[in-house]
Amino acid sequence: MAFTTDSFVVSPLFFPGGNIGDLAVNGTVNDLLMCGAMPCYLSLAMILEEGLMMDAYWGMLLSIEYAADRAGVEVVTGDTKVVERGKGDHIFINTSGIGAAPWCFDRP
Repeated sequence: MAFTTDSFVVSPLFFPGGNIGDLAVNGTVNDLLMCGAMPCYLSLAMILEEGLMMDAYWGMLLSIEYAADRAGVEVVTGDTKVVERGKGDHIFINTSGIGAAPWCFDRP
């Protein structure tokens, strides 16, 4: 198995071609693919700043779902925390990914 983790902090949250949500999924999937593993599972942890607009949050969640579906991975666990207004940059996302790595099975 291959295992990777990454954190995502971007501004603005929405940009031409995507947002922090699909960036998180696609970035972690890409890390697994680049080491020769087939992505299977993701964890998703979010730190939300108090006052984050719900439409922005739902937009990111839908993008996460869409990106995971397209990549053929399942988000199997996660966590959400909320910090006080001014203590975060709207949202921080951490993803970890597990993939099947055929090169691992070649070892004695």
